[in-house]
Formats: sequence, C-alpha cells, structure tokens
Amino acid sequence: MPKLNGNKLLSLRKIALLGAIEQPVKISSRHFAEAIESSMQTAARRLQELDTEGLIRRRIIADGQWIIVTKFRGG
Repeated sequence: MPKLNGNKLLSLRKIALLGAIEQPVKISSRHFAEAIESSMQTAARRLQELDTEGLIRRRIIADGQWIIVTKFRGG
C-alpha cells in the first residue's frame, strides 16, 4: 500500500470530493491547484505522484485530464 503523507491525502480527498470516486471527472491542473490551494506546478506534480503510486488513474487530454480514484486494499 502506498505511503500517504498529509499533502497526498489532502489531494486524494479533494479528488474524491470532485466526484472521481464512482466515475472519471475532467479537471485541469489550474482547477486542481485552486482546489488544493497550491501552484499549478505543485498540483500537476501531486497528480503525477498519485498516478504513479496507483492511487488514481488519469488520462491526459489537450484541455485537461480525466481522473478517477482507484480502488485499493490496505494490507
């Protein structure tokens, strides 16, 4: 199971609150940056980290990205 620090947990929670639990949601890095009150660079990096760790799946498109929280089991 991936290790969640406070920033990653907050980011994952915000993604869930945007509705990405049951279905993918379209979001821009700018919108996500506003949601987590950070820069666009930090928001983009956080999404990349969550994706790399398997906590979300995302598909990047020209005007944003589709994101969904993955289901995972704790060990």
